[in-house]
Amino acid sequence: LVFVCDCCCFLEHQHNIFGARFMADDSHVVTGAMDSEVQLHEISQGFSSGRVLRKYRCHSDRVKDVVVDYASPNLFWSIGEDGKCCQLDIRENHRCSARFDKR
Repeated sequence: LVFVCDCCCFLEHQHNIFGARFMADDSHVVTGAMDSEVQLHEISQGFSSGRVLRKYRCHSDRVKDVVVDYASPNLFWSIGEDGKCCQLDIRENHRCSARFDKR
């Protein structure tokens, strides 16, 4: 028995992806990865035509997970190994102002 997957797309992360969640509108996916980056993707037609809308670089270490709040459809959080939990809003052009403090 062979399964053919026709609903995949390649993301622009440089390392392993640790977390991926659909946003409440089902047309966006947010991902977090070992490259310390969080990405917001717009998807359509079975996820095969996904494109990166934003890249968030708020973490100084791996992003371990992303969490979506379905009661607030534009908000999500990223959780990193640097000890930070960042709240992000897809409606805003985010520019991280945090200084990275390697301990």
